[in-house]
Amino acid sequence: PPRDDAAALGFRLAVDRAFTLDGVGTVVTGTVHTGRVHIGDELRLLPGDRVARVRSLHAQNRAVPQAMVGQRCAVALAGIDKAQIERGQWLVAPAAALATSRFDATLQLWHDEARPLRSGTAVQVHVGAAMVPASVAVLDPPVIAPGQRGLVQLVLQRPLGAWYGDRVVLRDASAS
Repeated sequence: PPRDDAAALGFRLAVDRAFTLDGVGTVVTGTVHTGRVHIGDELRLLPGDRVARVRSLHAQNRAVPQAMVGQRCAVALAGIDKAQIERGQWLVAPAAALATSRFDATLQLWHDEARPLRSGTAVQVHVGAAMVPASVAVLDPPVIAPGQRGLVQLVLQRPLGAWYGDRVVLRDASAS
């Protein structure tokens, strides 16, 4: 369901593609997770500290003056090159520019999983369009049995622009 506070939160777009268009420049596409963005807004690329200005916007396949939470969006950017952008990064309002290398999550282990989840397990963490290798520290209970839920801390191998309330998917390290 939509978050009640999503419009009040800073703009966040999960970047799933970046490309260059003749006459337009660098364009990123993705899904708007929170907030609104307008032409002329300044945004940051996370992780990192690169800043860009919104040159133009397309949402739902048409030119628009603003884009908002829940929309698929293409953002033409001034001040940044396509080579500086990777799938999985976040385009965010400067006030929302937070990245972390570890966070806590409530996790429900898939009911048909062959083994319980234990601390030290290597996993792939998927948030937005990002995939980051990580390890799991199971906090409570000490082991999570298939079909059960528990509190874990995910220790990431590189920073990620995750926020409280984001949905997370874990896969084993080999993605099998």
